[in-house]
Amino acid sequence: HPKDVDLPTGAIMTAEERAVMARIVERVYRNPKVLHQTSMRDQFATAGSELWSMAVGNVLPPVFMLDFETMIRDLVRSDLQDPDSLVSKVLLTPELAIEVRTELAETRGCWFLNPDGSLKRGALFFWAIDDEARAWSLDLSEDGRSLFRTEGAGPIDAEPWVRLTREDLTRALDDGRLQPALYLFVVSVAVTHGLNTGGGVYQIEYVPAMACGTRRALHAVGDHSDPYAESDFTTGMLPIGIRAPSTQSLLKTIPAGAFEVIARGGLKPETVAAMRGTTVRRAFLPALAYHYEDLVPEAERTDEWLASLAVPAPIVLDD
Repeated sequence: HPKDVDLPTGAIMTAEERAVMARIVERVYRNPKVLHQTSMRDQFATAGSELWSMAVGNVLPPVFMLDFETMIRDLVRSDLQDPDSLVSKVLLTPELAIEVRTELAETRGCWFLNPDGSLKRGALFFWAIDDEARAWSLDLSEDGRSLFRTEGAGPIDAEPWVRLTREDLTRALDDGRLQPALYLFVVSVAVTHGLNTGGGVYQIEYVPAMACGTRRALHAVGDHSDPYAESDFTTGMLPIGIRAPSTQSLLKTIPAGAFEVIARGGLKPETVAAMRGTTVRRAFLPALAYHYEDLVPEAERTDEWLASLAVPAPIVLDD
C-alpha cells in the first residue's frame, strides 16, 4: 500500500508523493484492464500504456508495443527478395558473409569465437528454431554458403541447418525454423530502413559497431557502397535523461522516471521540444556519478569527485 512505501534513499515519502503513488496504483496497477489480461506480457504492455498516458497526456502520441520477432522475420524475408538490399548482399555473397563474421567477432550483440576460430557464443545471422521451439546457435560454413547448428565445438548435425540461398532462407523463415539474430535486426531496421534504434547506452555502442563493421566488410570484398551514415543518436521523443529537483541529493536533482513526471503534472510541450535534440550519450552522462564508487578504488578518489562528475542534466523538470 502507498502509505507503507518509502523512497529507496530511506527518506519518508511526503503526503503529496503518497497521494501521487496512490493515484498511480489505482489508475495502473489495480486497473481491471491491466489485471484481466491473460499474460504477463499483455499486462506489462497495458500497464505501460496507462503510465505513459498519465505522464505525457496529449503532448505525445500513445505508446504501443510491437511484436518485433515477427516483424523482423517478415522484414528480413522481404529484404531477401531484393537482390540489391544489404541483407541479400550479406547473406547471399559467400565472401562477404565470411568477412562480416571476421569483422564483427567479439562485438557486443554479435558473436564470440574460441581461440581456434569456432563459435563460442552468439549466432551467425539467425538462430535455429527446432521442433520444440528451442533456439540453437548457428555458425557459418567455411565456404560461406550455409549455416550449421553448433554448441561451441563445431557442427552437431551431418547436414547444414540451412543453405544460404534465397529460396532456402525464405522457406526456413516461412516454416519458423529461423529467427533473425540481433545483427540482422540492426542491418535491416537501422541501417537499411533508417529506424532510429538508439534508445539505450548499449545500443549507441553496438548499432554503429555493427554498421561500421559491415561497411568495412563490404569494402574488403570490393563493394564500396556506404549504406550507413554515422551520426550521434538522439533520444527522439523518448523521455530519458530528464531529471527532477531534489533536496535529498548532492547533485540537487534525481533521475526523473514516470513517478517524478506524473507528480509534476506530466510532460509539457517545451520539455518535449528539448528532448528531441538530446543525444542518448548526453542523456545518460549524469548517471556516471552514481557509478563512480563502483569504478574507482577508494584510494584514487578525489575529495570533490561527485562535483567533478556532476555533468549538467540535459533537462530538469520544473519544481
